[in-house]
Amino acid sequence: NSVTLTVYASYATSESYATLSALVGTKCYIKVTPASGANTATNPGFELTNTYLSALPVINANLGELSTYDIELMGGAYTVDVT
Repeated sequence: NSVTLTVYASYATSESYATLSALVGTKCYIKVTPASGANTATNPGFELTNTYLSALPVINANLGELSTYDIELMGGAYTVDVT
């Protein structure tokens, strides 16, 4: 199991880079939902438990565009939450 996510790069204290850099080299839990709100059959939560983030790119940018980077989480147990 794996998931690749494109994340907007933000380097403030509590933003994406600070949060994700602490997870590099560790097993973690991730849950992705199509929309905010409760999990339901039409808004399922896709979960990976004990997934592994091996690396975090520092920057990927083009002049005049928002900076993003792709992260890949590998392994772990996959479940879908519809409750």
